[in-house]
Formats: sequence, C-alpha cells, structure tokens
Amino acid sequence: MTLAFSRAHNVLHLRLSGVYHADDLDRFDLMALRFVETNGPVHMILDFSGTTALSVPAGRLARRGQLPPLCLGYERVMVMPRPELEEFGRTFLEHQRECGFPTPIVTNTLDEALRVLFLDEAVQFEPVTGLAD
Repeated sequence: MTLAFSRAHNVLHLRLSGVYHADDLDRFDLMALRFVETNGPVHMILDFSGTTALSVPAGRLARRGQLPPLCLGYERVMVMPRPELEEFGRTFLEHQRECGFPTPIVTNTLDEALRVLFLDEAVQFEPVTGLAD
C-alpha cells in the first residue's frame, strides 16, 4: 500500500497491490486519517489496479461501508479494473448509499478516475511517507 499526493489538485492517491486483506481496511483508514489531520480534507483515488485478490469478509466490508466518509464534500474514486474488484466496490457503494452517505465513484482505470476529478495523466503525485506505524 502506497500513498501519493497532488498538492496542486488536493488529491490523495492510494495504490494497493497484492492480496487485499481485511486488516488493510483498518491500515488505510489510519493512514488516511493521519494524512487528513495534517493536511486537511482531500479528494481520494483508491486504486485497486495492482490487487491480485480480495480477502475481506462480507461482514467486515458491510461494517466499513456503514461508516461515514473521512472527507465529506470531497470525491472518492475507486479504480476497480476486474469484475470481482468492481463487485467489491459496488457492494461498498451500496452500504454507503443505504446509510445515506455520498457514494464513491467506481471506474475501471486510473485514467477514468483522473477524468472524474478533471485531471489528466500529467498530474504529479509526490510520495507520502511516515504515516504507518
């Protein structure tokens, strides 16, 4: 899991790789919270392109989906390039909708996610370090 930030566009880009486990939900939430506490609210891209498999029980996804977004009023875009990932994203989206929260946007590619945020591939993201335990 890596984080990068475009200060010019106020966008945090989370890149996931390998198997995405239930503990990764908590790890991302903690890293994002620490980032937002320091830098203020941001738009987020949650990029699952490098994810090879999902290992998150349905109940755990439902509990996470019932929590409010960290940055209300800011866009969240999930990059889900394969059907099983897209289903994961849509399930999360439904839990958010059922709780009355703004829903993230699900795309298939990073290019689509950038377009949703009115950005192009030239956007510069700088690595973010020092947020993990």
